Amino acid sequence: MGAMNVGDVLVNPMLDLGWRHVFGDTDPGLIYEGPDGETFAAAGMPIAEDSLVVQAGFDAAFTSGWRTSLKYKGDIAETAQQHTLTGGVAMPF
Repeated sequence: MGAMNVGDVLVNPMLDLGWRHVFGDTDPGLIYEGPDGETFAAAGMPIAEDSLVVQAGFDAAFTSGWRTSLKYKGDIAETAQQHTLTGGVAMPF
């Protein structure tokens, strides 16, 4: 789907769908060794083995020169989710 005119506004929609599969170890635990030889463990959240990746949004350009955008990005798995919404406005001067 390409750009389309909506009145005096040129709108460019965007949609990306994907699937992410992680191969190998999904546990981010690490063992660190300090300068004095002392070791310690650091544990993090395990990475989801399979997840749906979604990006959707639009850019809009107004005839007056103003531009705006709104975008969503999601990483959705059985055990965890991450969602991001961003927007912007640009004006000529």
